[in-house]
Amino acid sequence: MKDYSCTEKDLLEVFKKDSTFLYGDKCHRILESGKPRPQSGECKTDLYIKTKHDNGTKEFKVSIKQDNFEFMENKISSERAIEIFGPDYSSIIKKSITPIKDEFHKDELINFSCAGRARQPTIKIGWKYEFLNKKSGKKSGKVHLTGDQKLDIYSGRKRPDDKKNAYVNGSKIENSGVADFMLEVAAVKSREIQDCVECLKPIQDFVKEKEEELFFACKAINYRVYEDKWDGNRPLAVWVDWMVKGNILTGNIIFDGLLEKRSNQIGENIRKLLLDLKITKNNFDDLKKKYKKTSHN
Repeated sequence: MKDYSCTEKDLLEVFKKDSTFLYGDKCHRILESGKPRPQSGECKTDLYIKTKHDNGTKEFKVSIKQDNFEFMENKISSERAIEIFGPDYSSIIKKSITPIKDEFHKDELINFSCAGRARQPTIKIGWKYEFLNKKSGKKSGKVHLTGDQKLDIYSGRKRPDDKKNAYVNGSKIENSGVADFMLEVAAVKSREIQDCVECLKPIQDFVKEKEEELFFACKAINYRVYEDKWDGNRPLAVWVDWMVKGNILTGNIIFDGLLEKRSNQIGENIRKLLLDLKITKNNFDDLKKKYKKTSHN
């Protein structure tokens, strides 16, 4: 059950319609089960189950935690940051990034070689901001959150309506995208339905019991010279202000205006400046003579 999509398929097969299980002191028969699908993107619920028991019906909206689970929230926008932190999100994020500022300044803003993951020269656009459950690289650290803020991240209870009110088997179900149970795959001993049910944990209890530290990571977005593109219009926590003065290109790393700038704006500016300098993918090495690294105290 390592592969996430396979895990979901396995659990959908376990919790299929008309199957029964015991939860609490009641016998539940499954009326509906499926994966909630918002109009776009993803919601926090991976498995929606509606059951019937002697006293009525019950919903189980399950978030599946894979044993190699890492990301909590990726490509965080200012709108999502407001939902989590409130209107003061910028100062909270800035406070977490400030202790690692030097790590950004150590980066080469222009990579002239074809080595590395991109396998081509790159120019730094900036860094996106993500939540993880463990530290990831040098541009990463702890995020200090309240219990309510952690609960929101895991459950998605403050996300927009189009993420909360998802479609299950083609029918829109209110709040189906808001998770209220966590299922840790590593704790499941078999694919028997009752074993899976025994491992269901109310998400409030999961947050209280685990007391897990949440971490942020700033992941680079680069302009890829040979392809003349970058990975989408991502919100940027830290960005590079590129400019040309006296036919010399310089870049300053900006830590203000968190999540207000997006990749497209910076990427398009890089394209324009390269055009002004008459630099193309065919003569990119000529930029070495027209580029001056910004010094930092």
